[in-house]
Amino acid sequence: MATTGTLLEAMVSYYGNLSRQALHAMYETREDLRTGSFDWNKALGRTVSVWMDAAEGWWSALLVSTNAPLPTIFLDVAAVDTTAVRSVNLAVPDGPNPTVSVVGEIGGTRQFPKEAIEMTVTTMRDAVEVNLKNLAALRSSGTVGSGLYAGIIHVKEKPLAFLVIRME
Repeated sequence: MATTGTLLEAMVSYYGNLSRQALHAMYETREDLRTGSFDWNKALGRTVSVWMDAAEGWWSALLVSTNAPLPTIFLDVAAVDTTAVRSVNLAVPDGPNPTVSVVGEIGGTRQFPKEAIEMTVTTMRDAVEVNLKNLAALRSSGTVGSGLYAGIIHVKEKPLAFLVIRME
């Protein structure tokens, strides 16, 4: 369930984007008037575009179809670290426990082995904790190295959080 902070963030983002679109449409119309290339069809098209974007946001709010943004678990692992632990608050649905997708290097071919990433769900199912184990052995074997790695924590087809690891 979305929290008040998430809904407030979504509202600020929605109105900010809508006002930028309206302002951009007004600037384009003003520029068309200044250069003498004004056309009623273009002005009407811009108006309808802004109106449709506004209506879409209101329909989403009325139908409660807005999805909360996915949280990100970011682990910044120093070269001397042997383990790294981070947790994030999120609503884990009842049923099977979430799993971690392949955590691969962005722009590379290296991947974290499944056994190196331990994920636990709290008993209240309101948070997930990610623990990277045995980093010294992974580095010495060349399995992982310096770089940025990313994966997704999910339950079946439903993503719950992004997992981003920066290795020094």
